[in-house]
Amino acid sequence: MIGKVSRDKGVRATFQINERWRLSEDGELQWILQREEPKAKSERHRWMSVAFCGTREGLSVVALPHHKVNPTDAACRALERLPKTYEPGALERVAAEMLDRAA
Repeated sequence: MIGKVSRDKGVRATFQINERWRLSEDGELQWILQREEPKAKSERHRWMSVAFCGTREGLSVVALPHHKVNPTDAACRALERLPKTYEPGALERVAAEMLDRAA
């Protein structure tokens, strides 16, 4: 699922970490860890922002373990490729690199 990059209102890009969690970026300051909320059949996906991280270490050492997020193998490889500190567009670049490697 790492190759699935989407855009939502208020965020620049997102990719799935697993079936219930995703990582997005605001395009200016930080990565945002989001959890999918239960929804009625007629509703669209509803994502709740639960952590805001400016460093890869903050994301992988603090936010993911605190929220008990278990990334897929592909998401783990992608998270390792993020820069040490937040850079706008990093999610899209990493996802594109991962897709190129898979092809």
